[in-house]
Amino acid sequence: MRTKADKPKISVIIPVYNHYEYLEECIESVLKQTYDNYEIVIIDDNSSDERVKKYLKSISEKHSSITLILSNRNQGISVSQNLAVDAAKGAFIAFLDCDDYLSPQALDKATDYLFENPDVKYVFTDRAFIDASDTRIGVTHYTDNPEIDNSSNHKDNLLVEMVATHLKIVSKKALLEVGGCDPNLTGVQDYDIALKISEKHALGYIAEPLYFHRIHRASVTSSGSRIPQHVKSGYALKTALKRRRLIAENESVILARPDFIENAQTRQLIDWQIRGYDVTVAITSYKDLDTIIPKIGLISTLTYPPYDTTLYSRITKDLSLLVDSELLKLTTQ
Repeated sequence: MRTKADKPKISVIIPVYNHYEYLEECIESVLKQTYDNYEIVIIDDNSSDERVKKYLKSISEKHSSITLILSNRNQGISVSQNLAVDAAKGAFIAFLDCDDYLSPQALDKATDYLFENPDVKYVFTDRAFIDASDTRIGVTHYTDNPEIDNSSNHKDNLLVEMVATHLKIVSKKALLEVGGCDPNLTGVQDYDIALKISEKHALGYIAEPLYFHRIHRASVTSSGSRIPQHVKSGYALKTALKRRRLIAENESVILARPDFIENAQTRQLIDWQIRGYDVTVAITSYKDLDTIIPKIGLISTLTYPPYDTTLYSRITKDLSLLVDSELLKLTTQ
């Protein structure tokens, strides 16, 4: 049995932007944890609903375990999470969206895993999906994706998709080591962090849904970004490939998965690439490459093992530089 000294302090970070109707359930799910060595760091990203700040002030006054940060302007989830991490006193950071909630034993089971696997600096779990009325509508498991045939190879599996999602508990030291959340990648900042940490430290997985993710239209916070998330995801993936020396520094890349999307969005994604952005492009079939190749200055193609359904396309150095400068121009506006 673990002693008190074996129980690291967990800082549960909750970035808030409105969602008044879900806040109590979210915060209470942490206060009711069976694990006792935790703190809650709530940061409100200048919510427009005045009830939110009033409620947050009230509950933080009642519980000494809650630290409340009130921003006077909306800065987006990446900046908000960075500010909360800076204020956190725990050795590990747990991320919780303000419209979701935790299983009562979530922190207990996660810290048990960390105790048994001291080399792990990032542990994640499966998650259940709920609707606006708390009805459970599904569960997602790490191994649901047929392209993932080894659920212990987290580092490589992150090149297939963002597998290391909620609930995620990350070493604060490891998080700061990779620079925290990149404000330019708000919306996919968690993917970027997972890729970076997996290149330096071991990741761990708990095959149990300990996180309840609510499905609805609104997002947790407002970033004001004009760049679609698939553009940012592609950029995070491309930089990871370069860090891992899987592509050269002066190369750009298109990730084509013919089985990935088979709907009207596919054409929109391809259009983004033709317009000059360095993105992850989903292509319904390889024959679509005949249309794209002449338009993006393709110089060679190859199948990148071990993912047989993944095709990487190398494009010219000039286009790569154009792509990066255009993305940088948009992210700084």
